[in-house]
Amino acid sequence: MSNNRVGKTIFNRVDWGRWIVSSIRTHKARLLQILVGRMALNAAEWEKFLDGQAAELSAVTEKLWSAEHDLATERSDDPSHRAERDQYQAELVEMLVSVRSLLESTKPELIQRFGMNGRMPRAAHELESFARHVMQNLHKANLNYEVLGIRFSTVELAARIDAPHRALEAKLLELKDEDRKAEDLLVLRDRALDEWTRVYQVVAGLMENIYRMAGEDELMGRVRPTIRRSSGLVGPEDPDEEGNQAEDATGAPLANGAAAGSTDTEQVEA
Repeated sequence: MSNNRVGKTIFNRVDWGRWIVSSIRTHKARLLQILVGRMALNAAEWEKFLDGQAAELSAVTEKLWSAEHDLATERSDDPSHRAERDQYQAELVEMLVSVRSLLESTKPELIQRFGMNGRMPRAAHELESFARHVMQNLHKANLNYEVLGIRFSTVELAARIDAPHRALEAKLLELKDEDRKAEDLLVLRDRALDEWTRVYQVVAGLMENIYRMAGEDELMGRVRPTIRRSSGLVGPEDPDEEGNQAEDATGAPLANGAAAGSTDTEQVEA
């Protein structure tokens, strides 16, 4: 999995959705004066139409933002979970090496008998399986040995391995659960993204033509649903998109290029 930062393309899409919604609401009064009577619609009908476009796009935009935020939050604990897994893995390896050394110093052939010959697995899940197999062999043998005056049983050796093995096993199960949760949230985010894309392109396309009909060519260019805008490659604040500079409630361009009506959400890079 990734990290806990919201993806840049999703952030840009949300910004565009909020920008279009803000544009509709900011310029609605002026549009109503121009459009009344056009297409056989009176002022109330035009107002209802414009409000509907803004509400529909706002709903799917905030749904996308919420889904992306939930996914990023679920991913945020990944580094600490994996650091703990690596720690438990190292502790289990240390114990297995200690047990193997003891058995080897007792009788070299015991290494193969208890399944500890060969290289120690490097992958965490393979190491967990390896340790479980070794413990089963040690328990099943239930033998007593003595080396350098030290007496020990294979059952005791299995008990030494048990604690670090349980710790790693529990962490691996937790990571699997976290992966499943993230996969589910990713599916929901992708569905929200598909829905946003459809609604955004329809609403932005309608508003582009409404602004064109109203003679608002500058606003028409700012809401045009280009491929780069729809895919989130650029946002309203990016200077390389023609006619995409954001404006405040009065219609004047914003100095910082932030989308009008957007929240105070901190922008983050993917």
